[in-house]
Amino acid sequence: MKAYTGTYNLKNGLEISIRHARIEDAAKLIETKRKYIAESPFIPLNIEEYTQTIEQEEQLISSYLTQINSSLFVVEFEGEIVGNIDLTGSTRKQLAHTAMLGIGMLPAFQGLGLGTLLLKHALDWAQSNEILEIIWLEVMPENSYAVKLYTQSGFVVAGSIPNFFKQEKHQLDKLTMYMNVNSN
Repeated sequence: MKAYTGTYNLKNGLEISIRHARIEDAAKLIETKRKYIAESPFIPLNIEEYTQTIEQEEQLISSYLTQINSSLFVVEFEGEIVGNIDLTGSTRKQLAHTAMLGIGMLPAFQGLGLGTLLLKHALDWAQSNEILEIIWLEVMPENSYAVKLYTQSGFVVAGSIPNFFKQEKHQLDKLTMYMNVNSN
């Protein structure tokens, strides 16, 4: 499979690179994830629950590098990781044709077209993958920018679970969305 690496300009002119994650990215990736988890109301993980060690992150990256139906891409800006997108393929034989999509980026890079670039990058990879047929994701409907991005990219809503996420003062629904990427 070809390497999926690219350099792009964001809406504000900043130049970023998207590439496959490498083992040596573990510490920087943890730092980036901690920052966007702490600041996002749409990631259902409290920062104190995110306790990933460098060794665990290295193992996670390694699994993305070796599992044929999975991939992890990072975004670099001036040598720093500012976001990531992953496709986590199922290890179950009957579900190996499916992968769950997850995306995150630092707040300073939101609204600049990075989500669109990341999603296109990951979907291009998925469409070239000989195993994957279905990409799916979970999103809070209140995350209207993400829902719009996914819808415009071809994802459709499969269903909704009301009051799925319990936050401090309110509950939020969960949308499950999917896209067929290959019809093998």
